[in-house]
Order: sequence, then C-alpha cells, then structure tokens
Amino acid sequence: MEPSEIISLDPDEFFAAHEYAAMVAENEFLEELPALKGKLKIDDKIVRFANVPENRFGLAVMTFFRYRKHDKGWSFMVRFFAMMGIMRRMADEKEMRPHVKEVSKGKLEFHRAVFEVAATQRLNAGFEFDPTRFLEAVKGATKRIDAKS
Repeated sequence: MEPSEIISLDPDEFFAAHEYAAMVAENEFLEELPALKGKLKIDDKIVRFANVPENRFGLAVMTFFRYRKHDKGWSFMVRFFAMMGIMRRMADEKEMRPHVKEVSKGKLEFHRAVFEVAATQRLNAGFEFDPTRFLEAVKGATKRIDAKS
C-alpha cells in the first residue's frame, strides 16, 4: 500500500472514532468486541487477540467503521499512529505546547485541531506527517476552531 492510498477522513468522524475507541479501550466491559472471542488461523497456528487496551482500541476502531474497515478503518489506524508519532516528537516544542495539555501524569490531551489535521493531511513516503506542514496546519486549524468558540 502507498501513502497516497490512505484516504482522508472527515475530521468529526476521525475524532468520534478516536473517542469511541478510547472509551472501549479503557472500559473493558463497555462493549463486546466479537473479535476478542474469535480465533485466527495463520498457517498451522491458531491465535487469539489478547484482551488488552491496545487491542480493544484497534478492534473498536474497526467496529466503529463497520463495513468501511478496509478504507476508513485502515486509514484511521495509519493516521492515528502517524499523529501519535509526530506528537511524541513535537509535544515539548514551544510552538506545539499550546496544542497539548497534560491531563494526568503521563496522559496528554490534544487540541481538536490536531485531530482535524491528522484526519486530512497527506502522509509522506514513510507514512508519517511532515513536522513543519503538520505544525503550520495545526496552528491554522486552532485559530479557526478557537474563533468559533
């Protein structure tokens, strides 16, 4: 798969998928995820997903997108990992600080603009966001979103 094949998502849908998946990941019994009970046969081995937050998050994303798993679900996951990668690298940079808030020890919250940019910005050949373009887009989206509030 090429980065150009990763579709853009509606920012509201991207944010809603994130919120839903985060809620399911944190609350193990909130919603039943059938894939956690299923088994996969890979070659001559049978494997199951461990019931851990990371797996619940990914499976909840795919549940959220239901019949669009192969384009929207996959796009969300690639974009989410790219967003987390760039935010890990840039969270302490002076220009990014207004868009990141520590809500509890080690847990960060991002401005809605970060999600909007992650949903729509083009990925580079490494399936990552260009840091300069990402930051500039986040600043612009933050101004627009905050002006509406």
